[in-house]
Amino acid sequence: MAIALKSGKHTSARVASRLRRQVRGRKKVAGTSERPRLVASVVYYGSYWGDFLTGSTAPLLGHFAEHDDYEPAESVQELEQAFRDAGRAVTIHTYPGTGHWFAEPSRDAYRADASDLAFERTLTFLEERLGPSAA
Repeated sequence: MAIALKSGKHTSARVASRLRRQVRGRKKVAGTSERPRLVASVVYYGSYWGDFLTGSTAPLLGHFAEHDDYEPAESVQELEQAFRDAGRAVTIHTYPGTGHWFAEPSRDAYRADASDLAFERTLTFLEERLGPSAA
């Protein structure tokens, strides 16, 4: 997950570096929802929701695989609905023909076209929320 905090400290290199490392984990969704400066959140593959979602108004951009044994489509739909129920904007992209780890070059499941599209969508999403100097 990448998070975006509104400040003048983020440069394109720092944002891109954070995205490429893609911090993961269900607790990351919860933790980022409790940060008052949070203005955007991006998640690859993982879903987690609960009452903590009301602790932020930051929108979520999610990137998910079409065929994912770890994150079934039902979980992704529940995540999307939970964000909407919490009054938060959410955009979910599912990438056809992909499996879990589609954006990881070191994995057999890597799909460059889907990974590149997800990355471009992420940069656009963050730029819209942080301004042109951030992405």
